[in-house]
Amino acid sequence: PEDVQLRVHLASAYTRTGEPDRAIQLIMNSGMLDSIANGWRGSEEIDAFYALVDAAYSAGQPEVARELVFGHLDSHYTGAARLSNDWWIAISTACLYAVVGDDAAVYDRLQRNLENNHLVWDPQLKDSSCFERFQDDPAYIAVLEHHENRRAMLRERLPATLADYGVSL
Repeated sequence: PEDVQLRVHLASAYTRTGEPDRAIQLIMNSGMLDSIANGWRGSEEIDAFYALVDAAYSAGQPEVARELVFGHLDSHYTGAARLSNDWWIAISTACLYAVVGDDAAVYDRLQRNLENNHLVWDPQLKDSSCFERFQDDPAYIAVLEHHENRRAMLRERLPATLADYGVSL
């Protein structure tokens, strides 16, 4: 019960396996929402927030998800953070904007993600309910392909990189 990060991962797993109501209950009973309301203290709280938004959206409670998102966007993604192409900020805010129906902002964030060489977490991009309606969208597909191509290139270079550091397989 004291392992907050484990609770967040379990909540995400519940949502992704079709049990978002269990995820909502897990996050709501964790005490993390109190600390979220008073400012972030650690990554588990932001992870809990995203897990809760995803669960509410998946559970057919878009109004609850939107209410959470509007407050978060207004208070956390201002100034330079709005312009970031960091994979986490670009993809997570694209997801939030998808929840509130701001497709122009979704496309802007997806495009920004293409400018970054860091790999996105596949579950964040592929399994989040916010991106379900974008599955056939060329902009979304371009991001998926970008990351698949980047992974393939890195896998191809891995043996030479390991050899450069004296590591053999």
